[in-house]
Amino acid sequence: MASNGKGPAETSAPLLERIHEKGRRLHDEGKFGEALELWDRTTSAMPDNPIAHFGMASSLANMGLRGAAVAILRHSVQVQPQVPDNWYFLGQVLRQQQNPEPARLCYDEALKLECD
Repeated sequence: MASNGKGPAETSAPLLERIHEKGRRLHDEGKFGEALELWDRTTSAMPDNPIAHFGMASSLANMGLRGAAVAILRHSVQVQPQVPDNWYFLGQVLRQQQNPEPARLCYDEALKLECD
């Protein structure tokens, strides 16, 4: 097998970026199930990618699967607690679930991170 001189991360990065962009486009078109499949592939390859977790959670929430979205976002804020957008979106989904106090705590955390 011929080698292109690139390591696995170098070879797969452009592919993952294309998957990510396509997932975002599908989500914007309202094709949440298709976007979810691509976000799932992205998070499998890059488990600590906060953008992929956000996309996956957003697709789930838009499909009415808010409990699953909360689980994804809770994982994301545990893995990378410094990303304010995921705290904010977790607050949004919790608020939609009629959980105002946990939502407020998430909003507070997002604001704190934005101000630092």
